Amino acid sequence: MTDAVQSAKEASLVDHKWASSAWVGLVLHNSVNRITMYTSWHWQGSLWELKGSEVRGRAHHGRSWTSRSHWPPPPR
Repeated sequence: MTDAVQSAKEASLVDHKWASSAWVGLVLHNSVNRITMYTSWHWQGSLWELKGSEVRGRAHHGRSWTSRSHWPPPPR
């Protein structure tokens, strides 16, 4: 009788542990998703800005800003 009660208590404790860890995992997962979504949007925005400035620069200078940087670097 006591063994059954003990095992039931342990089982419920394990269930509780699993439930709480699953909840924590879900919360973490959601926040990580939110962060990655935000950063990807942020990156996309800055990439678009970069693209726009590159196009504007090309229209202004007649060539892209990448060709202005010397590659390979000049020897010292």
